[in-house]
Amino acid sequence: MAVENATKFIMSKNWTIQSVVKESGIISATTVVGKGRTLTLNVSMTSKKDGLDIFIITGVPGGIGVNGNEIKDEFCEIVSAAEPPIK
Repeated sequence: MAVENATKFIMSKNWTIQSVVKESGIISATTVVGKGRTLTLNVSMTSKKDGLDIFIITGVPGGIGVNGNEIKDEFCEIVSAAEPPIK
């Protein structure tokens, strides 16, 4: 369920899903910014007894300015989508 939730969230942020390997917990996505420059996003999730380990890596081409706070916020939103709080 975590992979599906994270995938839906990533798509809602205008990323194009390139591949999803549900069994391995891996999502790869891209988006185009500026003058056709491609950003990459890779998410890896591993189930643990007490939750998930989630690793997020993004690739930003040279010459692209990014706002670190916006990236951090989006990473946190991906984690929240993957593992919503228990009610």
